[in-house]
Amino acid sequence: SFITDVFDDTVARRSLVAGSVALVAAALDPKVYGPALPSVQAAIRDRPQIEFVIVFLAVAGAALLLAGGAIGDSVRARPIIVGGLVVSLLASLVGIVVTSGPLFIASRTVGHAAAAFVIPVSIALVATSYQGIARATAIGVAYGAYGAAGAAAPILLQLVPGVSAPAFIVSALACAGAIWVARDRISDLPRAVTAERPYIVGTA
Repeated sequence: SFITDVFDDTVARRSLVAGSVALVAAALDPKVYGPALPSVQAAIRDRPQIEFVIVFLAVAGAALLLAGGAIGDSVRARPIIVGGLVVSLLASLVGIVVTSGPLFIASRTVGHAAAAFVIPVSIALVATSYQGIARATAIGVAYGAYGAAGAAAPILLQLVPGVSAPAFIVSALACAGAIWVARDRISDLPRAVTAERPYIVGTA
């Protein structure tokens, strides 16, 4: 069946696990500027100009997704994923001890940028490891993991009102776990195949 096809191939399964775990870590990176957060809504009401900052960060993040995907076509996936996760880990550690000010803003910007590089390369790893229906199933599994983690991130950020440390602790642990998984599972994964890009994008 299409489900067993996803898990029967050992190398492809390693790709799926590594890519999905990396996506979970990237999604758990606390998005402190999320417009759904009450603290951000209050800030927008008090200072409407903050809304433009939020839009700018969202557009910049989308642009970095494209840049990360392009770089992933010319550089092997492992250094991009591991490097991005290490940067995200360091940014989350800063967020645990620094909760405001320029250093906090800088760490969040760097963390979001690192996650934007991890996401497209992780998806490409999963997509290029499968063919046909199995590819669509594998991408669905990876996106499902990413979506679940993305939905949990704002909840973690508001878990303790006024205290953001729990979200950053979870993010740091997720990054550390993803780095450990990537160390053993990404070395033998294929480079992104440019010729398959239309099929990968269309499936995603």
